[in-house]
Amino acid sequence: MENSFSLAAMWASMGILAKGVVLVLLGMSVTSIYVMVERFVSIRRARVASRAFLASVASTLDRGDLAGAVGLAERAGDPPAAKLVALALTEHGDARRAHPADLFAILDSVERVVDRVKEREIAQLRKGLGSLATIASAAPFVGLFGTVVGIINAFQAMAASGQGGLAAVSGGIAEALVTTAFGIAVAVPAVVVYNLLTSRIDEFAVDLTEVGSELIGYVSKAPKSERA
Repeated sequence: MENSFSLAAMWASMGILAKGVVLVLLGMSVTSIYVMVERFVSIRRARVASRAFLASVASTLDRGDLAGAVGLAERAGDPPAAKLVALALTEHGDARRAHPADLFAILDSVERVVDRVKEREIAQLRKGLGSLATIASAAPFVGLFGTVVGIINAFQAMAASGQGGLAAVSGGIAEALVTTAFGIAVAVPAVVVYNLLTSRIDEFAVDLTEVGSELIGYVSKAPKSERA
């Protein structure tokens, strides 16, 4: 009895379509695990590197050395905060040369760059989350489809054998329900991790917004020699 309900026995008794559903769910599971791990690593790396850069550039900005801050940001490279500082302060210099006497125009140009860079960096961090959300929402339905197909096959087998009663279909129904269980097992971690990653990205977006606000404060107070 135990052997008849083992996973190997269930797999062997499944039809081609039901096996295809299981393989699709397995592929979705592997994809979701890859996205989860890759996004966790990428988001953590971006946050840690950005914090390290901001700690290193803070004293330079406090001195009003905007050119020095640009140099540090360009050398830092990949951290989102470094890109934000480099592009915003570079835009500040360009806007200052174009509108030397119009502080409002300068600040407006810097704000636009800050918003654009922040949106781009956050979009990069969200890369792959769409796939995770799709898997989280679709996996239970894929599993349910496999279950429906399995139940249909179980009743067809009962009709072909000419035997009635629950005993005749219980094994087939149990096998069919495996795909629903598998679909739920794929979906639940994907939903939980998607929400967790989204929350962390939203927190990082707030951090970048604060960095942009501080930059605007620095450039508005910088002496003309540094704003040039």
